[in-house]
Amino acid sequence: MKISLHLVGHYSTSGPTCIIDINKNIFWKGTLAEGHNILEFDFEPLENNTLSIHHLGKTNEDTIVDEHGTITADKAIELKSVEIEDIAILQNILFNSPYYVIWPDNLVEDFKNKGEEAPEYLKNNLYFGFNGHYSFEFLGDFVKQYYKQFWDDESQAHTNLTNRIQVNGQQIETFERFGDQTAIDQEFDLTIHDLSEMINNDEEF
Repeated sequence: MKISLHLVGHYSTSGPTCIIDINKNIFWKGTLAEGHNILEFDFEPLENNTLSIHHLGKTNEDTIVDEHGTITADKAIELKSVEIEDIAILQNILFNSPYYVIWPDNLVEDFKNKGEEAPEYLKNNLYFGFNGHYSFEFLGDFVKQYYKQFWDDESQAHTNLTNRIQVNGQQIETFERFGDQTAIDQEFDLTIHDLSEMINNDEEF
């Protein structure tokens, strides 16, 4: 299986140190070039796979601000796209995957002073300005993965658009997905053919 990553290296005092692993096997380690980086790897997929993009070695001094406190330069990794078998993963799916943060001590203290706990991870963010790692999970059967991402995208789009229906005397929260009422906690259990038919029959796609 082939995977291609488009990463942007943001520089300040120096460039970001990056490690890329798939299923805990390291495929790339080094300093990203400033600007655009296209990295491609071939690997043997498992049934379930995890791509991890690590940003390491950043200090508070790597974020440079002017006299007004405005950031003028920063060391960071930005994820622009992921392609598997030359098929681009939907941006919404990438945004919904977690970035596990290694919080600097001063920010941990800031959270404590506000009576809060630093979150384990961030979502809706593909700009990796903190040390930590981004984790994207995908199936080894990429035809199935291709259709699954539309299922996941629909789930995200309708998270707050829930209805309540009666099923066997129980109240179940649902949303409309491809014309059907679907339980919000329903697992992905459809075949490739089920998903293909749903997507092809939906006028919005």
